Amino acid sequence: MPPTSRNLVVMFADIAASTRLYDTLGNAEAQATIDRVIGIVRRICESGNGRVVKTIGDEVMASFPDAETAALAAIEIEQNVSRQRTSRGTPIAIHIGMESGPAIEDDGDVFGDCVNVAARLTDLAKGGQIFTSVRTASELRSWASPTSLPTITSSAPIPTCTPAGTVRTTCIPPSMNRLSCSGTSPPSPQHSS
Repeated sequence: MPPTSRNLVVMFADIAASTRLYDTLGNAEAQATIDRVIGIVRRICESGNGRVVKTIGDEVMASFPDAETAALAAIEIEQNVSRQRTSRGTPIAIHIGMESGPAIEDDGDVFGDCVNVAARLTDLAKGGQIFTSVRTASELRSWASPTSLPTITSSAPIPTCTPAGTVRTTCIPPSMNRLSCSGTSPPSPQHSS
């Protein structure tokens, strides 16, 4: 089947501090813990109109048809994973990055700038955080205005986002629902262009 190009939202969900799990739990138990979390991520993605593209160690790459379904899945993933514990009672955290844009689907895999940006946003996010670009957040039609979301400006090397090589990102609070953004008032947006 020839490669196809279309707009997608790509999400990476990465288990935070998974190396430490192997150090503290040992190989078999750490792998079982990671498999359990990846199973949760897979179930939520697939039941939320997403597709798991692949797993990469302790990380899941998934694609969604639009930002809204991706954001709902990301929040559900974070909420479910945050309730998980290791056999020793240690909390498990996940950090998520997602980006929308044109992507190439080829032989079950997904390629494109949105894949690279989503991966970088995941790297910027800490355990328990969901990062996306302000542009992708603006696609959340039935949510609170994207300008009400906290905005972070990063100078981390994210390809082709702005002439200055920076991207404005936003952290989607897991407690956010379709009507409002709970928590403290967000900082004033910082413009990177």
